[in-house]
This record gives sequence, C-alpha cells and structure tokens, in this order.
Amino acid sequence: MCKTVFLLTTDYEKSKMFSKAPDEIISILKTKNVTYNFHQCCLTEKTFRRHKLLPEWKITSTDEDINGIEFISSMENTRYPFYGTQFHPEKNLFEFKAGIGIPHSVEAVKISQYFANFFVEECRKNANRFPDHDLEKRTLIYNYQPIYTGINGSVYEQKYVFAKSDSEKSEL
Repeated sequence: MCKTVFLLTTDYEKSKMFSKAPDEIISILKTKNVTYNFHQCCLTEKTFRRHKLLPEWKITSTDEDINGIEFISSMENTRYPFYGTQFHPEKNLFEFKAGIGIPHSVEAVKISQYFANFFVEECRKNANRFPDHDLEKRTLIYNYQPIYTGINGSVYEQKYVFAKSDSEKSEL
C-alpha cells in the first residue's frame, strides 16, 4: 500500500492521460490519497532509463511506497495508445473487501470514474471490430462467471478463472 498522494510529473499537462483532466481531478490527485496501490513489485524511473524505455514511454506520475521507494504510478506510450497504471483505478468503484484499504470517498470515486471514462474514450478510437456478431457474442465476458473468492481469504471479492482449453473447463 502507498502512504502518499500522486506526484504528477512537471509536464503532465502535455500527456494524453491528463491534458484534458478537469482541475478538480488534478487537485484531488495532488492532495488526497485516492488510489489503491497493492503491489510487491514496481517500475522505477531508473529501470526505465537502464532499459532505454525513455523517451518512448512518458512517465506521467510517480508515487512513494511505505518503504520510501519512488515508483512510476502512471505512464503512456509516446507513439501508441498504450497506458499503464501501477494502481487499480477500477477498485474504488467495485471492490469492497474489508481491511485492505481501498479508498471509497467521493473523491476516490471521482478519480475512478475519470480513468474509466478516459480509457473507454481511448478504446472507442480503435477501428477494429469483430468480423461477425456471433463471434463477438461468444467472446464477451458475459460468457464467464466470476467466482466469489472473498470467503477463501483472497485479497479480492471475486475473480474470473479461465481454462486454458475446453478439457480443463470440466475440471473447474
């Protein structure tokens, strides 16, 4: 878990992810602890430099973990519509597992909704389509049932489990 708020980079306003963000969203990110960060591994700017990932990737924000390690909390590709977040923007809206520290404040919900809207708008720009409606229907997530895992002590309330092959489906 993180103990600090977002640290937006000095040129975050030029990023695709934040250039059109309302002032209220930027203010919340800068002043409130509204993101859910639950991880054991992270990317650092030092790692990006060592692997020569800059300038192909633009770091848009960093954060600091409870051990004081600064990590990349959001990034975007400079040529393609690829984005990454080290936090879980969806969890504030949909995950209510007690004791794991997911923020559910009004501000946290606004942040989640901002990212949901941004990512959906980016997806709408994609011209790829299924070749036919039947294939699309067979591919949708609605064909799968989430499994309630909260009762088993899982960090999350539910998960989707996908079989590698049709023969494994019967084992589930």
